[in-house]
Amino acid sequence: MLWHRFLFLMLFALTFCVAEQGFSQTANIIGKVFDKETQKPISGVRITILNTDRGTYSSSSGFFRLTNVAVGSKILFRSIGFDSYTYTFDGTVQDTLKIYLNPLPVQIAEVESIGEIEVNEIIKRAVEKKKENLDRLKTLQAKVYSKIFVTLGGGILDAPEKNALRIQIEKKSEAEKKQDSLLKEFFKNVIAETFSNVFIDYTKDIKYSEITERRQTANFPKEANILVFNEFLSFYDEKVKVLSTEFVTPLAKNCFDYYRYELLGRENFGELYVYIIRVTPKTEVYPAFEGVIKILEKSYNLLELELTPSRFSFIDMFDSLKYTQKFTALNENIRQPSYLELTGKIKVEILKGFLDLALNFRAVSIVTDAIINQPLPDSIVAKSEKQKIAVNPQADSTKEEFWSQNNLVETSDYEKSIYKKIDSISKTVDTLQKKAEKSFTWGIDPAIDRIGTGFNRVTGYSLGISPYVKYKSFSLVFSPSYSFGQKKFYHSIDFKYSPKPQSKITFSIFSDVTPSTMDDKMPIFLNTLFAYLFHWDYYDYYHRKVWRLEYQLSENRIFDFIDFKIAYEHSTQSSLKQISTGSLFSNSAWRENPKITEGTFDILEMDLTFGNLQTGLMPSANEDKIGYRFSFRVDVGIRDKTQNFGVFYPALLIKIPTVYTGYDPMSLSILFEGGYAAAETPIQYSFRMPNFYGLGNFYTAPTGVFGGNKFFAIHFQYNFSDLFWRAIGLPLWNNRGVEILISGAMGKYFNQATLPIVYKPTNNLYTEFGLGLGRIPLFITNLAYWGFEVRYNTSKHLFGRWGYSLNLSAPF
Repeated sequence: MLWHRFLFLMLFALTFCVAEQGFSQTANIIGKVFDKETQKPISGVRITILNTDRGTYSSSSGFFRLTNVAVGSKILFRSIGFDSYTYTFDGTVQDTLKIYLNPLPVQIAEVESIGEIEVNEIIKRAVEKKKENLDRLKTLQAKVYSKIFVTLGGGILDAPEKNALRIQIEKKSEAEKKQDSLLKEFFKNVIAETFSNVFIDYTKDIKYSEITERRQTANFPKEANILVFNEFLSFYDEKVKVLSTEFVTPLAKNCFDYYRYELLGRENFGELYVYIIRVTPKTEVYPAFEGVIKILEKSYNLLELELTPSRFSFIDMFDSLKYTQKFTALNENIRQPSYLELTGKIKVEILKGFLDLALNFRAVSIVTDAIINQPLPDSIVAKSEKQKIAVNPQADSTKEEFWSQNNLVETSDYEKSIYKKIDSISKTVDTLQKKAEKSFTWGIDPAIDRIGTGFNRVTGYSLGISPYVKYKSFSLVFSPSYSFGQKKFYHSIDFKYSPKPQSKITFSIFSDVTPSTMDDKMPIFLNTLFAYLFHWDYYDYYHRKVWRLEYQLSENRIFDFIDFKIAYEHSTQSSLKQISTGSLFSNSAWRENPKITEGTFDILEMDLTFGNLQTGLMPSANEDKIGYRFSFRVDVGIRDKTQNFGVFYPALLIKIPTVYTGYDPMSLSILFEGGYAAAETPIQYSFRMPNFYGLGNFYTAPTGVFGGNKFFAIHFQYNFSDLFWRAIGLPLWNNRGVEILISGAMGKYFNQATLPIVYKPTNNLYTEFGLGLGRIPLFITNLAYWGFEVRYNTSKHLFGRWGYSLNLSAPF
């Protein structure tokens, strides 16, 4: 289901917003902190066991928990604007210890005369102190409790019968129908919690985390619950990044270029005052925060902050976002972040006003039991060389009693009911799934991504369907189609087995029309539209009668991916005559469909693609680092049992960030491609110059003219981002402008084949260069943007020829 996939995508996206760390055990004191005058709970109170490195914070309900508190321990309660209070634990355990703090007046009058210079001086000293804190911290060993609570809603989930646009006919059992109904409730809320140990050596760049305990609602796979990162997200950092939006923090070295500061007053914090400073953005071009930071007098340590993105900032799909962070003294000289709370809302407008998804979330991380500047154990250093995050084998064996006695953020009655409800639904769904697995599921797909349904100049109008039957991990798909141009029936039978979600084995028998050459840039569905509406048929075609066995593996991890495919096929291949005489608006002649090298073929094919540049809606590699994607295809075959041939087709894409913009940096993308096919390679396995759209295409090249059995090509695009558009004040959409692009391509195709020449070699270097615009809003969705490019041919082949491209791109 779309909203099911969206949930896990968004939970993944949230890991770019918040980072966490580990914990200890056995609760002894549970309490609440209240304002003595108003009797209301106080949140964010720092609670410290004196003469130890242990402590915690009170929640929004005033709740706190301390574990392993020795009799006679003194516990200090401190909060800005309140008198400090020390409680001595005498060993008496109460159900709920109630602590009352006396409020203190805000000192406003004393600071009314302080001007901008004095405020800026406070900030300068705070920036210097931040650097001292970072320089003094060499190693960190800590325990962290982390929790995230997500509520999913929106049109797709709340009213799927109105919003789900179905183009599929399915026959479902009563058990499956009931299961679908339950799943709507099943995914509305997600809770995940972890305790983790974190080890960091900043001098040696060693980072290792181990999740010691974890739990989550039954609708969230435990394997996905890795709410721990190798660094606690800190506003001590120069920049904070959320998806593709990067904020300069209010205490960065160059903070005065981005922020204004206003001293609002002073409040007491123990025997010292705390400066209350409002932060507002100085820029409307770059993303920035606004809110309040609190700085301790004399030491100028950052104590607390509450920040949200300014109204001039934009984060893709985020409706709102708020950071609350608190800092605590690890010793007399070092103060580091120890509490982080993140709240916000994500909204995806699939079709504005008609189809949407929404996700509200709250995430909390609390650092406790921190040990600093002690050498990391050798065993931890050895483990860090193998992996960054590990899960203790006993992490999932904890009982409810453990969490009720140890979690540092109170589990509300509402959250308890969610755990109970989802666990109950999960058991019902499991029962229904077992029933469904014992029965067959069938349906009919329209097969719009196959040549068997659509239009082109060879098959004319084609009509096809794809009825299927599924049972457990097996499926059988039968795809018959009829070509009104060829006046023939074609068919495909696919038997699929998925031993794991990421792998698939397919055995196919088919007699169908297939695009020729290694050029597969255009989706079949789009080719149908372009051929029918604009009289442009991108592909060349031939008939292929095949049996084929294929294994496919796809691994998509957080920051990288790998796709692998290996297949063997036996086929009979023959040329097809051009049949169609016109399209919807034109009866002019089509370009000729070239003949292929006919015969009987045995072919072994292997494809491998890997890298950190994802495609589609998955965020790609860290935009601040160089991204890459490498792929190659190898075909080894024999024709008519006598003629051997082979094809090798590698490609490397590199994306290099260059200039900070606050969003995706300006970047240079370069694609290197090459291909080699033996002289005896059949025409249908040779190379053709692509001229669709995007990096890797020649926009000014005529379709189906240039090609050969060898080639090399270099494509580039420099994206200036939307910085200039924003800087000169042009109209914005969601505080973002239009990206400016320059691009080009150069390549050379050779034809040294012994077979007839169908595609002309370029002989000389083919070159073209151009300009473009990207991130043009569609206005009806925030999932995609328009892009437009135009190029000019500068080579001898077609000098002066223009080409253009209109495309869609994802926001990441």
